[in-house]
Amino acid sequence: MSDTSVLLPSSEITVFSTEDNTREVSESLANDWRYARVKVNSINGGVEEAITHYQTNSSPDLLIIQTDIIDDGFTEKLAELASNCAEGTDAVIIGPDNDVQLYRKLISMGISDYIVRPIENPVFSDVIAKTLIDKLGVTGSRLIVALGSRGGSGVSTLMQGLATGLSEIYQQKNLLIDAAGGWSTNTVGLGLEPTTTLKEAVKVAMKNDHDGVKRMILKVNDKLGILASGGDIMLEPTINKDGLEKLLNMVLKSYPIVIFDASATPPELQKAALMMAHKILLFSSPGLFSLRMTRTLLNELKDIRDVSEEGVNKDLISLILNFKDMQGKKDLAIKEMEGMLDQKVEGTIAFDPDLFTSIEAEGKKLSEDSKGRDILETMIKTLHKVVPDLAGGVKEETKNSGASGLGGILKKLTGKKP
Repeated sequence: MSDTSVLLPSSEITVFSTEDNTREVSESLANDWRYARVKVNSINGGVEEAITHYQTNSSPDLLIIQTDIIDDGFTEKLAELASNCAEGTDAVIIGPDNDVQLYRKLISMGISDYIVRPIENPVFSDVIAKTLIDKLGVTGSRLIVALGSRGGSGVSTLMQGLATGLSEIYQQKNLLIDAAGGWSTNTVGLGLEPTTTLKEAVKVAMKNDHDGVKRMILKVNDKLGILASGGDIMLEPTINKDGLEKLLNMVLKSYPIVIFDASATPPELQKAALMMAHKILLFSSPGLFSLRMTRTLLNELKDIRDVSEEGVNKDLISLILNFKDMQGKKDLAIKEMEGMLDQKVEGTIAFDPDLFTSIEAEGKKLSEDSKGRDILETMIKTLHKVVPDLAGGVKEETKNSGASGLGGILKKLTGKKP
C-alpha cells in the first residue's frame, strides 16, 4: 500500500499560480478522501503576490509557488518571501524545466519538492500528501487498527498478544493504545494499572507536549509501550475525534508500529482511527449473526476507505476468524463465508477456552504457549506487506537534522537563522 494512502493530518496549503489548470487541479483536491482535513487555498499570482500577501497574513503549513522562470532573481524573491513566513513553512515549486540539476539545487536550498508543469492530479496530490506526512507525521510509521464485527470477539486479548509477540519475538518496537476510556482493559491485561485518563492524554497532546505524552506511556519491556489510560469515568463521554487524531499523530512520530485496539471504542472514534489506518484487522466468528454484521461492516469500511481490487487499498483489510469450531458442525464453512462476504479469510483461530482462560486468569502470554505462538503467527502473516522485515529488528526512524522549507532557503541565501 502507498505510504500516502492515509487520511492526511489537519493542515493548510496555499497555491499561488496564474495558470488555470494548476488552480483547477488544486481545487480538485477537495474530492480526494485523503484531504478531508486539509484546507486548500488557491490564489491567482506568483512569488511577488505571495510576498505581498504574507506581509499581512499568516503563512500556511505548505506554500506552493508556480513560476515560469527560475533564476537568481527568483531565488532572491524566495528569500524575501521567507522573511514574511512563519518558521517551518514548507514550500513546493512548480516550474517549467525538467532539469535534474535544477531539482537538486532547489532541494539543497530547502525546497520540499519540485514539480514540472503542466501538473497532473495524481502526481500533484501525492507530492503534497508526502510533504504533509513528512512534516506533520512519520511516513515510515504504521497504524494497525483492530476491531471485531460484534462484541466478545476477543480483540483486546489478541492485540495484547500481538503487541507483546512483536516486541519479544520479532524485536519490533511498538505501542499499544485504545480509546475505550474507563472501559479499557489493556493495561490490566498486561499486568499494569492505569495511571492516567484518556482525556488527560489528549489534553497534553493538544498542547504539542511530546514529553508529557511520553511520561504517560508505561514500558512493558524494552520494545513495547502502552498508553496507561483507563482511569476515565466509565459512564461519561471521553474524547472527540480531533483529540484522538492528534494523539495518534503524535505517538506515530515516536513508534514505528502503533496498534490501536478499537474494540470498545465509540463509533465516532473508531471511524477516525480507521480512516488513518495503514492496516485494518477485522475479527469475526463463523456464525450467522457475525456473518451479517461482518458483511455490513466490510461494506462500510470499503466505502470510507475506497477499497477495490485495483486500488492502492486492496490489501488494507485482513479478515480473521476467531472461535473456529466453537459451534462444531454449525460453523459456517470458510468458503461459504468468503463467497457471501466477497472477502478472503486470511487466518483462523481455533476455539481454545483453556488457553484464553489461562491468559486472562493467570496473566499468561500468547507467546509462552505453542498454540499461542501459532495464533500470533496467524496475525503476523497479515502484516508482512505493511511492516517490512518482521523477521529482523526494528528499523528505527531517522530524523532529518537539516533545515527544510522556506526556513532552509532563508538560512542558505541570507545567512539568517531559520
